[in-house]
Amino acid sequence: MKVSWSGSLLAETSCVSVLIDATQLNQRGRIYVRMMKILAAAMLLALPALSSAQQSRQPLIVLKIGEGATARTSTYPSLPAALSAAEAARRDNPQARLRFQLAAGTHRLTAPLVLPASISGTPQAPTVFASARGARATISGSHLLALHWQPYHDGIFVADLDEPAFDQLWMDGKRQVRARYPNYDPNSQPFNGTTADAISPQRVARWKDPLGGELHAMHQYRWGSAFWPIEGKNADGTLKLGQPTANNRVIAPDPTQPHAELRYVENIFEELDAPHEWFYDAKARKLYYKPPEGVHPSRGRFECTALDNLVVVAATRTAPVHDIRLEGLTFTHSARTVMHQRERILRSDW
Repeated sequence: MKVSWSGSLLAETSCVSVLIDATQLNQRGRIYVRMMKILAAAMLLALPALSSAQQSRQPLIVLKIGEGATARTSTYPSLPAALSAAEAARRDNPQARLRFQLAAGTHRLTAPLVLPASISGTPQAPTVFASARGARATISGSHLLALHWQPYHDGIFVADLDEPAFDQLWMDGKRQVRARYPNYDPNSQPFNGTTADAISPQRVARWKDPLGGELHAMHQYRWGSAFWPIEGKNADGTLKLGQPTANNRVIAPDPTQPHAELRYVENIFEELDAPHEWFYDAKARKLYYKPPEGVHPSRGRFECTALDNLVVVAATRTAPVHDIRLEGLTFTHSARTVMHQRERILRSDW
């Protein structure tokens, strides 16, 4: 009997194989072979998550300082590192021309990219952030997740995840759906599906702890849409709603009720029942996901959105930021801010 196992872990692919060459196996040998097959299967399920973690390596950034024959170029592993080098160069030469050339691929930020006044350019020589020649660079506010999925029930999988609360989950570059009622319908408008019983007493009674959920609805007179954070349940079992956002006509003395029919709820665990839906329990640090039929989530690359802002211009009245150009870049995966806006704005209807 000859039994061998080989495994490899690459940035983009993974491979596990069991090679068996046996003409005569006794019972002990057959048991051993079955054990090796089980081990290989387990490794195959684990490798995609590890590969995703390896794929977090950033594309490179080339910083060009100066112009012409005297120009200097250096390569950096991240935008913040390149930016720090540019600030140091400006301290040595306040007139140095700066150009950041981003390699093709996704540049993931762990914090907003802060542009200080010290890297400002001039009208004749602006500071430029651009994709490298012939490349297309993307700046993203999400980061990859290393997940080890286990079956939960009813086609739902669960994985431990130590992350703060987040509102967007992506699988293989496609945004997934936060658990919602009614279920997401790409052909339904508004909101891709609404229903009058979204927060009916019968519906709310099914929810153990709706804190952190959201009610989305049209204004009762259809003066745009408004969103209510769900803060739990009242003593009588009814839903406790927080202050609405995203509409300046939902604060007293204006009418404050959501539309009676055009409404839906999301981020409710008990509504996790359709393919592509997910729910993150930030208290228990567990991520739940229901993949499409026949798809195991361990085969996918998952990432979550972490940043509200991707670029911050750190200007003041006395130290303005000016003459900075962003060229040929794609910005993606920033977190929603709609639930943060509660200030009263201009009351005109036009």
